[in-house]
Amino acid sequence: MIVRRQKPRVYNDYKSYKRYLRIDFDSRCAYCGITEYRWGSDRNFVVEHFRPRRWFKHLETAYANLYWACNRCNDIKSDTWPTPEEEQLGYGWVDPCSPDVKGGHWIELSDGNLDPRTRQGEYTVEGLWLNLRSYLVRWRKERRDLLDDIDATLKTVERLHRAALSSMARSDADDLIRLLDLHRRLCERLRLEY
Repeated sequence: MIVRRQKPRVYNDYKSYKRYLRIDFDSRCAYCGITEYRWGSDRNFVVEHFRPRRWFKHLETAYANLYWACNRCNDIKSDTWPTPEEEQLGYGWVDPCSPDVKGGHWIELSDGNLDPRTRQGEYTVEGLWLNLRSYLVRWRKERRDLLDDIDATLKTVERLHRAALSSMARSDADDLIRLLDLHRRLCERLRLEY
């Protein structure tokens, strides 16, 4: 879930909220999660209206309705909103700022695809082409693999640290130094790219 930490003053132009949204959304797209770094820069991101201006004119400058999104998700979503019939059946956009977003709308598979578990999840995954955009699927798989590498590295570091406490063999110390360096590089890459 995205937690809004910024408390900007009220603006008449929704674009004035850009700097606050970048912070609240950690410089990543509210919908697909791609980072500004990965997508080229903040020039490829826009202020997005979760509830489209076309249908919800009164929310045009409401900060709670404004999201930070990559230009691709913004273009695909456009002013789409579920019909009353779709909403009655449980379909609609997953709201990344809603407390129930962690409610398992989809699971991420090891191949990087998303497997919808709710009607909102299905509506969002299909509506935003989250599995049809190969670069997103590839990016999610890379991120998962990187996180697995970090987890494996941490487990090895913990094992070596325990061993070092009892008897610090030179080879263990060297392995520990190499693993700590690798861990630092992996964490930096994760922070920047994912």
